[in-house]
Amino acid sequence: MKSRTFRKKSDRIKDFSIRRGNRFSFLGKEMEKTVEKILRKKIEEGVLHSFQYNAPNSPEDRERKDFTVRMMVNGEISVRHFGITISKLYHRKKELLHCNVPCILITFEMREERTWERIEELFKN
Repeated sequence: MKSRTFRKKSDRIKDFSIRRGNRFSFLGKEMEKTVEKILRKKIEEGVLHSFQYNAPNSPEDRERKDFTVRMMVNGEISVRHFGITISKLYHRKKELLHCNVPCILITFEMREERTWERIEELFKN
């Protein structure tokens, strides 16, 4: 009979949290690509003036400004910055840490129309 070696519980938890972090990082970047695709489509439709995707680890990204969007509102170009997240926990924390930059919580089931409505709400305020 083989003897089993057991790892410490703290090592297993550490490994789990690393894998979970990597998985959420990957999924978050995929969501950013989805939002970028939606914004490109809105530019082609003529709804948006322009947008800028701030690269990961850029100064704007560290301020949680994933996207900078420009839209014509009442004859003037209005600029809004916003971040996106897929984590409900991070969304709550982000509101406390970076309250001056809006953050949009995007779930995987969310349709493109609903995502666009959330972005459009930024310009109504």
